[in-house]
Amino acid sequence: MNDTLKSRLFVFGQFALLVLLIVWPDDRTGWGLLDFLFEFIAVLFFFGGAAVVFLAIRELFKLSLPVPTGSPKDKFLQSLRVILPEPSKEAKLVTTGIFRTVRHPIYAGLILIGYSIGVGSGPVPHLLLAIGLHVLLHFKSLLEEKFLNLKFKEYKKYMTSSGHFFPKVED
Repeated sequence: MNDTLKSRLFVFGQFALLVLLIVWPDDRTGWGLLDFLFEFIAVLFFFGGAAVVFLAIRELFKLSLPVPTGSPKDKFLQSLRVILPEPSKEAKLVTTGIFRTVRHPIYAGLILIGYSIGVGSGPVPHLLLAIGLHVLLHFKSLLEEKFLNLKFKEYKKYMTSSGHFFPKVED
């Protein structure tokens, strides 16, 4: 299977899992007496993940991606380019802001959002879908890193100074 097809399958899988997490009916079996605690943690994870995604997308559009041009439809389609693991021809390596400490902050934010739904909705099936999303985004990020290593010679050095999904913890 070629890398372009893998890219598109990862994107499809990512969105399919996110949609399932959101629309799957909640059976309300929950966590028993710990429901309030887990729902509180879920709210923190959700808003933390959403903030991380927002900051990362803002940084990408500010520093790496060209300004969308044309009709509103063209601008929208050009903006969607950010979801594919392959960098565009015009893309620049972003290593500032949230990207200083994390190489894949958008994926990290989506993982936090996925776990927030999984923890807040009860153990099954939402938590299993969140784990599936985490695994899928891990493999999607490995493919993306393959592309980034080919495009940017300084990416290998950047990998040593930043964490994959979460900041590195120094010894």
